[in-house]
Amino acid sequence: PIYPTPVVGMVGELPDAARAGRLGFAREGDTVALIAAACWVPSLAASELAKLRGEPIAGDLPHADLGELHMTHAAIRQAVRSGALRSAHDVAEGGLAIALAECCIAGQVGANVDVTPLAARTQDPMALLFGEGPGAFVVSGPAATLRAFGGAAVALGTVGGDRLTLSGPRGEGSIAIEALSQVHARGLADLLE
Repeated sequence: PIYPTPVVGMVGELPDAARAGRLGFAREGDTVALIAAACWVPSLAASELAKLRGEPIAGDLPHADLGELHMTHAAIRQAVRSGALRSAHDVAEGGLAIALAECCIAGQVGANVDVTPLAARTQDPMALLFGEGPGAFVVSGPAATLRAFGGAAVALGTVGGDRLTLSGPRGEGSIAIEALSQVHARGLADLLE
């Protein structure tokens, strides 16, 4: 079944298409970071993964501080439009691990990422990798640019190679970008066959 899900549709204005952002990692050697509002806590609440783990579908969703979220979004938007960030992708459907995979696929370049600095955000390693919550972005760019975000930016690794390698407190995993691309392209079709 598909559980009831509120959906908000929006339309925005892009003042200059030449300054539009990209979600794919763009340059080998760039720093990969997570820029997140302080209220960002990855959660599996109301997710299919929670259901598969035998957890209740209902539950409290993460707190959202609208003022803080507005400031985080505005800072990301400005950094993208100014060219300070080479890529930015929201941590949304599927959480941090999926956002990182999508950045690698879109840029056709790998990344070496350690999520250990984010472990304090949640005690659940699955929520850290696959949890959702408002106000977080995977970004890439020069380390100096990311330092300008202060404590909101947590450096996680670097762009480069042909694999996405994720490590954390519980171990490490790695997959070739080509394999990620194939799985991503087939997606739902593989489940329906």
